[in-house]
Amino acid sequence: MKQFFLIVFLLSSGISVAQFADRREVEGNIKVPKGAETEGITIYNKSSGHGTVSSQKGHFQLKVKAGDSIYFSAVQYGELLVVVDEEIVKTEQLNVEISEGINELPEVVVRPHDLTGNLETDAENIEVVEIELPPMNFNFNDYEMRPDMQSGVENAAVGGKKMRYGVNIFGILEKVVNLVISKKEKPWKAPLISRIELERSLRASYDNAFFEDSFGLPAEQISNFMDFIYEKEFPEELLQKGKDMDRLQYLMEESEEFRNL
Repeated sequence: MKQFFLIVFLLSSGISVAQFADRREVEGNIKVPKGAETEGITIYNKSSGHGTVSSQKGHFQLKVKAGDSIYFSAVQYGELLVVVDEEIVKTEQLNVEISEGINELPEVVVRPHDLTGNLETDAENIEVVEIELPPMNFNFNDYEMRPDMQSGVENAAVGGKKMRYGVNIFGILEKVVNLVISKKEKPWKAPLISRIELERSLRASYDNAFFEDSFGLPAEQISNFMDFIYEKEFPEELLQKGKDMDRLQYLMEESEEFRNL
């Protein structure tokens, strides 16, 4: 078995030596476009199966014989094939010039929907699909419109009632009437809250003992006191949350007047 491998090795070595025995080493230089790199270009002898790469200055050495096919290739350059002739072998010189690689693509014309290029014609030919959108509800009831640079100036010189444009004539007349007619002469207006609702709201906050200790009203006089403040148009805003101190102050003053009657 060892003799078999030895014979194969000697035969392959003999063939390899025979291939290089009839080839001569040539030198060469590679010329590239201005500003391009000459180093690292592959030089491959396809006939012998051996190759090399160029130096920094584009120099290389390779064994060749007449009829060999030599390939020069690099990523940035176009591939070049040189067939060795007798003159190259005789002079032992192989100087070549390669150009930058250009990747050419076939011309492709894309016309989606068979467009002609004429806007009016293409607009008529293109099919338009209508999409049904879900109904949209816009509720502006809870949205606060804040004034901005585009908002008109409001007239604040007419009192509490504001007007966006012009003078609030009715607001001015109301002020004048309030000055002429005294409070006692104003027509009585029934409050929005009922008599029962008023007493129910106050008794929910204060019991009989509180009325007696704080306002000096015995239990049998509380109901009469409720009639008294109801007829005097009890300020309903005092029943709102956060008005506890104002409500107590009002009841204190009215209970004193009620006791003096």
